[in-house]
Amino acid sequence: MIGPSGAGKSSFLRAGLLPTLTDGWQAIITTPGSHPFGHLARALAGELGEAPGVTDLLQHIDEPDIAIELLSEWRRKSKHALLIVDQFEELFTQNLEGVQASFAELLGRLPLEADLFVLLSMRDDFLFHCQSFEPLAPVFSELAPLGPPIGASLRRALVEPALRCGYRFEEESIIEEMLAEVEGERGALPMVAFTAERLWTKRDREAGLLTKAACETMGGVGGALAQHAEATLTQIGEERSGTVRELFRRTSLELSYVKKDNANIMEDTCNGNLTNPEADTACDYFVLANLEGVRSNYEALILRFESRARDWFHVVGSYVYSDLQGNHDGGYETSDAFDVWPYFFVNRYGYLPDHSRHRVKVNGFVILPLDFSLALNSWWRSEFRWTPEIWPDAAPWGTMYLEPRGIRSEPGEYQIDFQVAKGFTWGRTRLQLIGTVYNLLSTETATEACTLETGCGTFEMGDPIAWQLPRRYELGVRLEF
Repeated sequence: MIGPSGAGKSSFLRAGLLPTLTDGWQAIITTPGSHPFGHLARALAGELGEAPGVTDLLQHIDEPDIAIELLSEWRRKSKHALLIVDQFEELFTQNLEGVQASFAELLGRLPLEADLFVLLSMRDDFLFHCQSFEPLAPVFSELAPLGPPIGASLRRALVEPALRCGYRFEEESIIEEMLAEVEGERGALPMVAFTAERLWTKRDREAGLLTKAACETMGGVGGALAQHAEATLTQIGEERSGTVRELFRRTSLELSYVKKDNANIMEDTCNGNLTNPEADTACDYFVLANLEGVRSNYEALILRFESRARDWFHVVGSYVYSDLQGNHDGGYETSDAFDVWPYFFVNRYGYLPDHSRHRVKVNGFVILPLDFSLALNSWWRSEFRWTPEIWPDAAPWGTMYLEPRGIRSEPGEYQIDFQVAKGFTWGRTRLQLIGTVYNLLSTETATEACTLETGCGTFEMGDPIAWQLPRRYELGVRLEF
């Protein structure tokens, strides 16, 4: 599935496609990021549970044969299985060529060797990158274009979020003027979203209105964008504004606000819990229900930067400030959460496993004389969260949280990967020698802690039980003809 930036591809997948899957289907969704295999492992970990050997295999998921073995195991749980890779352009913008080729190979093998349906979702301006990888050739014959919302769809995207919060536009003309300004624009949805966010900050709280006066003060969509741009240039200074304007011709900044609230999530629970969960509640059988109060809440500000300021230079960076809390991880299979009261009910709401307040990614490349090139891939995230647990004697399975979920934290982690390449050309044939150092600084920060009060084998509660892989090297050859 391809579409322009801001078309709503991720929303279409998560809020449109996944909820409509019928019985006999299961799905997982992942994004490549700067660690496509690692992100896939996280998505699979919650689906495969604690089956023997799974944890060890997940640590080696970057080996395609092992990845296929794991995905085949997951596939056998249902009649049909779908792997969705959203924001697929990240594979090309945030990873070195070796990782791109290895992940593309895996995706190309999955339909036949693991009997999976694979759906890639990406920006249309990155589609041509797929032609460099033979396993991705089917995307050119099986395209599904998704255009941005227009007309009534765009109108609903503007009006309904405010209505759900108890607010409305003071006059119908405000809506009509905003939609008229962005009609035919490629980035209509993000432009409307930016203006609506500015208008929301100036709302009349007492009357519950988004007012005409506030919209006129901003100058509509164009005025809101222009005011923001001029304010930014003023901060930079007049003496540097000419340089900045030239730079921005080949540079983009994107600021996104994301809020995803999932409520009344489907889960299984003892039949007696549907009315009044208590210690002696009946548990003759389990029922599936949209349990009231079961939820997850994600909110984030995302700043993305990309620059091709020179033909020989390309850099992409992002910063995410986020908050992820809830009492359910949001997977598509039932779990032990909310099975038996009180063991699986207490301390459930809090920071979820994927929560990190801050995340930073920077990657790019420089082309040097004599057909040399340098590439960098780096990332950092702040703390990861964990919760002390016990195996309750009175419950037949699962663990019980001893403290509010995610109340404890461990330091964040970072990594820098570096690549050097040298090309040689003979006529129409080109040979490139590639040397890569992963985890250049050989950081071995803990990535997981023992959460059981009784300890994890020889490790006590709170001790690290998983770490980053140390520095490692890779040599490769690329032949073009």
